[in-house]
Amino acid sequence: MFWYTEAVKLYRNSKIVHVPITSGSYLIDAVAMLFVVTVVMTAARNAHSVSDMFYAIFPYAGTTLLLREWLASKLS
Repeated sequence: MFWYTEAVKLYRNSKIVHVPITSGSYLIDAVAMLFVVTVVMTAARNAHSVSDMFYAIFPYAGTTLLLREWLASKLS
């Protein structure tokens, strides 16, 4: 069963973007985006500068979006 489809291909085997096509994949994306938005809001509230905010966001948003892309690559 395919949950995602490939939207953009640059080369033969390099897939750039995975687009959700089932309700389960939309749920995965919604949970990931909700988590990232929560992290951004918390970081913006507690940051003293822009660099503080980026340092607070990067570990959570980066790993969440990489996990989403990994899941999408395995489920497409």
